[in-house]
Amino acid sequence: MYARGIVDMFPKLLDPYSKDGYEHFYDGESGSGYLAWRFKTIQRNSASSQSKRPHQLTGGGPSARRDASFKPEITLSNARRPYPS
Repeated sequence: MYARGIVDMFPKLLDPYSKDGYEHFYDGESGSGYLAWRFKTIQRNSASSQSKRPHQLTGGGPSARRDASFKPEITLSNARRPYPS
């Protein structure tokens, strides 16, 4: 249980007014608490941001037309040699 682990590792976070001391992080009986709220919020935000992101169509794929002409800037015969032969 994460909530109990948090309070065990950080005893100053223990709530002296609750039954077990960690219900503000997660209460198993009601399914509420900070951890439950945070996980739900993260999941909701990530799902909505993925649906808002536009799908970009690239011109790729097997049926895309491509320019097959290749024109090298330098040919090997015209290139300078870094070392004398």
